Amino acid sequence: MKKVLPITGSILLIASYIVFNKISDANREWMGSSSVETEAMDTVMEMTLYSYSSYKKNDHKRQDLLCDMEDEINRLDKLFSVGDKNSEVSALNSKGKKTVSEDSLNVLSLASEINSVTNEAFDITVFPLMEEWGFTTKKYNVPSDATIKKLLKKISMKNVRIYEETGEVNLE
Repeated sequence: MKKVLPITGSILLIASYIVFNKISDANREWMGSSSVETEAMDTVMEMTLYSYSSYKKNDHKRQDLLCDMEDEINRLDKLFSVGDKNSEVSALNSKGKKTVSEDSLNVLSLASEINSVTNEAFDITVFPLMEEWGFTTKKYNVPSDATIKKLLKKISMKNVRIYEETGEVNLE
């Protein structure tokens, strides 16, 4: 049985910075914004950071924060990408078990919790279906109902064992 576990864009619990200023809104003067566009997690992302006059002395920090945000997204993409043969998720998919990084462990544990509280509506094990539809290869296809039924039998977080104490994840 092929073992598959994607971390899809829906997971993509992306790290972001929240800029908070204790000056009341009445005393704020709008200064502007900076944006950066990047491609990661099989999508194009545009991030915009807005700031107020209280940040004027540190204007360069706005661009630094955007660079940090882009770096973090790319770091997470390298961990979770099913399209990168060197990612932790790809290694887990091909071997069926792996000791993963703390970040991967945290995302997998959170995904498991969300799966549980949504009565399995949120499920990160949908890769076989995504692959059949052609989303991973861009060779799009509409699978037959029989194929979908067959693939749905493989999709379940119940097939994923997470051992938080050791960081090991097993796919059954």
